Amino acid sequence: MHEVHQVQKVVAEALAAVKDKNIPHPKKAVLIVGELLGFDEGCIRLYWEQMIADTVLSNTVLEVKFKPALLECKTCNIQYPKKGSDLQCPQCRKLGTLLPSGKEFFITEIV
Repeated sequence: MHEVHQVQKVVAEALAAVKDKNIPHPKKAVLIVGELLGFDEGCIRLYWEQMIADTVLSNTVLEVKFKPALLECKTCNIQYPKKGSDLQCPQCRKLGTLLPSGKEFFITEIV
């Protein structure tokens, strides 16, 4: 349910972008979704389809790309992707610190 407000926001941004870039019939929009948001791709697609109906985006295909959460190990000074609920560094097994990555929700491309 949290998806609806975020999708509403990106649809508005996408509509503004196609107007600004003078794209009369956009074919594809690429959406980046951070995995830490916990959003369901099916819900995102459902809300997208409902919100773009009767707009210039009505025939635009949505490509959803999930961006993994990254952690940083202060001991080993490395960054690594979060795997499930495991927050341990793959080298030293100490707990890593979550980085800002993984909380994104934005359109990167409209063509």
